[in-house]
Amino acid sequence: MSRIHFKILTLFAVVILCLSATAFAADKTTDVSEVSHAEFYLGNEKSEYPFVRTADFDASYKINRDIENYLADMRAAFDSAANVTSKFEYKLCYEDSKTVSLTFNEYRYYDRAAHGDYKIHGVVYNKETGDKVPLENYLKITPQQLQELIDNNTAKVYGGDGNALLSASDINKIKYISADYYLTNRPDGMYIGIIYPPYELAPWSTGIINILVPMPKG
Repeated sequence: MSRIHFKILTLFAVVILCLSATAFAADKTTDVSEVSHAEFYLGNEKSEYPFVRTADFDASYKINRDIENYLADMRAAFDSAANVTSKFEYKLCYEDSKTVSLTFNEYRYYDRAAHGDYKIHGVVYNKETGDKVPLENYLKITPQQLQELIDNNTAKVYGGDGNALLSASDINKIKYISADYYLTNRPDGMYIGIIYPPYELAPWSTGIINILVPMPKG
């Protein structure tokens, strides 16, 4: 598929989303709340993104406009150079009546590069306002405190696809707290997953680093 065709399809998708939004714009108190799945192609690579519909039209619009910013950044990179392979995926990590937690995983490969480049984002949205919820709303922590939680095994570290359990010695010392995070409900309780991209804490082969911290009580 040519880039011109992709742009046409993108415009068409935007029109469809606008029409869908208009369908419930008149009733801002609708009790609908859902995350829909949408797909598009960049070259031969299929990508996917979420369309979030909450009980408040203005909040829904704000959330989806923010998601569009991530997609626009990827499209700009794709159009900026020849022979670029790009793919966008998302994961719904957690949702309740007030929040929705998503991760966006973008893969880019530039022709003749040694390997591809992953860009991972973790976002939590307030479904009532459409605002992003900063990590500090759930967890106020310093790099030293996070390191201590890792060292005493309170925080769990995962690499690769998020299922490869790592030890404290497998990663570098924590020097900063990443702003990218997600919420997840595991069998033993709620956790906050703090995300670090490849190379930040470990070699490329280790992949994206997820540090799971138990949700503070209260």
